[in-house]
Amino acid sequence: MQEFRRKGVHVCSVSVPFLANVSYLLTLKLLIIITILYTFAEWVRLNGIRIPVLNFITRLCVRLGERRRFALAPLTLSSGIILSLILFPKLIACTAIMIVACADSMATIIGMFYGRVKLPYNRKKSMEGSVAFFLTAFVCAFFYLPLMTALIVSVVSCIIETLPIEFDNITIPLGTGLFLGLII
Repeated sequence: MQEFRRKGVHVCSVSVPFLANVSYLLTLKLLIIITILYTFAEWVRLNGIRIPVLNFITRLCVRLGERRRFALAPLTLSSGIILSLILFPKLIACTAIMIVACADSMATIIGMFYGRVKLPYNRKKSMEGSVAFFLTAFVCAFFYLPLMTALIVSVVSCIIETLPIEFDNITIPLGTGLFLGLII
């Protein structure tokens, strides 16, 4: 259940492209404020200070190994999203954000529960999770892009996700955005 809650927070990033289409600047400011608040909340948590609502949410979402250290995943996710909004045109940023929000979450869930065939170059990832990532990325990309472009960017973002890089919440949107910027 903890991983579902964690990925539920991850999927909330789906709202960013829609909010950015309504008010880009307000969305960017809100993301920066949320990131600063999260960083403060983690600092407070690690220093033994209890803030009721924040501690409750953190306790529901942190993995066992993160209980005594700074939980970086939300910070890397918000950083990847903020950088995408700043660095890329809206179409590219929205596509990259949707892919990291949905496809990365789906890959984790499917990989955890159904992943049997481990990737030879990254034993932490499974073929089943990668297929789930690819299919979900394709649906997300096709929402914004023509069929062939969506297919190609889904393959590239899936390859990026399978690399043995710890902070894929940053590398997926930025790598996807850079690639899209080269081909469209």
